[in-house]
Amino acid sequence: MSPVIRSALPHPATFTLLVWTTVTTVCNAMHHELTPLQLQHIFGVNHPDKVPSYWQHTPTISDWLHEAEKFVYEVELEGRRERFLLQRKSSIIGQKFHMVLRDDDNSSLSNHFDDLHCIYQGTSLERNHTVIALTGCGDEKLGFVAAEDGSYYLIHPKPITSANEHSHVIHKRSPQDSEHTCLFDASNDPYPMDKMDWLLSRSQQPEFLAVLKDSDLTIELAVFVDEELWNHFIKMHGERADAQLHKFIMAAVNNIDVLYTQRSIQPHVNIRIVRYEVMKKLPTILNPSIHSGGDVDRLLDAFCRYQHEINPPSDADPRHWDHALLFSGYDLYRDSQRTVAGYAPVKGMCSGWRSCTINEGLDFGSVFVTTHEIGHALGMYHDGATNECDASCCIMSPSVGNGKTKWSSCSVSEMTAFVTHLGSKQRAPQCLRDEPDDIRSIMAIKDKEFPGQIFTLDEQCEIFHGECWKHEYRDGQQEKDICGMLWCGNGEGLIRTSHPALEGSYCGQGMVCRYGKCVEAEIPLPVVAGGFSEWNDRPSSAACGGECVSCQVEGQIRVRRSIRRCSNPL
Repeated sequence: MSPVIRSALPHPATFTLLVWTTVTTVCNAMHHELTPLQLQHIFGVNHPDKVPSYWQHTPTISDWLHEAEKFVYEVELEGRRERFLLQRKSSIIGQKFHMVLRDDDNSSLSNHFDDLHCIYQGTSLERNHTVIALTGCGDEKLGFVAAEDGSYYLIHPKPITSANEHSHVIHKRSPQDSEHTCLFDASNDPYPMDKMDWLLSRSQQPEFLAVLKDSDLTIELAVFVDEELWNHFIKMHGERADAQLHKFIMAAVNNIDVLYTQRSIQPHVNIRIVRYEVMKKLPTILNPSIHSGGDVDRLLDAFCRYQHEINPPSDADPRHWDHALLFSGYDLYRDSQRTVAGYAPVKGMCSGWRSCTINEGLDFGSVFVTTHEIGHALGMYHDGATNECDASCCIMSPSVGNGKTKWSSCSVSEMTAFVTHLGSKQRAPQCLRDEPDDIRSIMAIKDKEFPGQIFTLDEQCEIFHGECWKHEYRDGQQEKDICGMLWCGNGEGLIRTSHPALEGSYCGQGMVCRYGKCVEAEIPLPVVAGGFSEWNDRPSSAACGGECVSCQVEGQIRVRRSIRRCSNPL
C-alpha cells in the first residue's frame, strides 16, 4: 500500500489555499493503464518501462477568500512541501484574440473560449527563484514548476479513464529523460555581422546596452495545431478533445512565457496570443503529400508560407501576429534523423514569411524545445559552439534536453544584438515593441507586480503562521533587515522567523527587497496619502488575544491592547 503524506498550512490563513494529498510512490502502477499516446503526452515516453518516477496529488480548495486574481498554492515536490503565490496572467491573451476552426480550405471563427481567465503564474514563497505556471479552471490544472537549480516538474491532470479524474500526476524531468536534435546551422545566419555587436555588448558598451533599458519586448503569437495532433487528442479525449486541446495549448504558451520572463533574461520577452487555429482538416498547402508526413524542412517551408499568406500585413492591425508557431502531431524528421522535435529559421523574428516555428506537440514537456527554437528566431546561437558560455547549462544548449530552464549571458547578448537592428536598413521591421492600449497597460502593470507589493508584511506572516500572526521587528532589527529575514509575532510576546520578505516588499524610503537585499526601487514608488486604520485591527477572536477572557482572580485588572496603523489610504 502506498504511504500517504498529508500536508496543510499550520493554521487557516485568509487566502485561497490549495492543499494537496500526496501519493509518494508509483506502486499503483497507474502508468500501465495508459495508452502509448497518453504515455507520450504525459511522460514523454512511449513505453511503460520508460516512465520516470512520479507521484499523484488530489487537490482540495479551501475558499477562505473569494479572490480569483491571486491565491496560495501548495504542492509536494519530491517529499518537500512548497507554497507558491500565484496571480492571474491576463496579458497573455491579446485584446483581439480569436480562435479559428479550419476544415480543408474553409474556416470559421469560434467565440467559445474555455479557461482564458484561468492562466496563472507565480513564484515560490520558500525560494524566490523557483517559478510556476498553471492553466485551467476548477480541479484540472496543467502546468510546470521550474526550480532554481534548473530542474523542473510537470503537473498534469490524471487521465479521466482512471478512478479519480481530479487527481494530478507530477513528475520530474531530467536531462537523461530525452535528448532532441537541433538542426541549427550558424552558416544559415542571414546577419553574421551581428557577431561584432554581440562582442560590443559583452564589453558593456553603454550605447549598445541602451536597448536593455527600454521596455520589455512582446511577441504577438499565432498558434496553429495541425490535423495530426487534433486526431491524437480525439483518440485521447473523445468529445472532450476541443476543451483539452485548448487547455494544453494555453498551458504550453503560458510555460513558454514564464521561461522568457524570468530574471536571467533582460529585457523580458512577453508572449501574447492573438490567434489560435485548429486545422481539423489541413489546407491544401499543408497536405501531408507536400511534406511526406513530417519532413521537417518541407513542413517548415509550407507552414511558413501558409501563415504569411493569411497574416494581416500591417503590424497596426490588432489581428496581425509577429511570429507563428505550429504544434504538430507528426514525428518530425530529416533524412534518417528521428530525434528532431522542432525547427525555426535563424533570426526569422518579424521577417514575415520567415517568422515561424514548428514543433512536435504531443509531449507536454516539449515546450522547452519550442522555447529553444524561438530563441533561434530571436538571434540566439548554441551555447558553447559559437560563444564561450557553458554548452550544457542552459536553454540554448546544443543538446536540447530537459532540465535546462535558464538563459546564459551569451544568449541574452545575442538576442540584444539582433533586436537592436530590427527596423534598420535591410533588416526586418521592429515588431516587438508595440505600444499597448490603456487597458493592456493596466494589465501589464498588474502582471509585473512583485509578490511583496501584493501582500503586506502582516499578510506574509499570516500566510506562514496563521491569522493571529503579524510582522514584528526583532530587537536591534532595522527596516532593511526584513529582506534577509522577516519576523512574525502573535501579540503574546512570542515571535518566530518566517522567511525573507517576498520580492518587492517595501524596506525603506524608495527601497524594495530584491534577491535578499534592500535596494533602490527600479520604478519610483507612488506616494499614497495615508490614514489610520480602525482601532483593534487585529482579529477579535479570543484565540488572537482580541477579547478579554473571564477568569476567577480576585481583584483582577483586565487589560485590552488596541492597535491602529497608518495603513489606510485616504
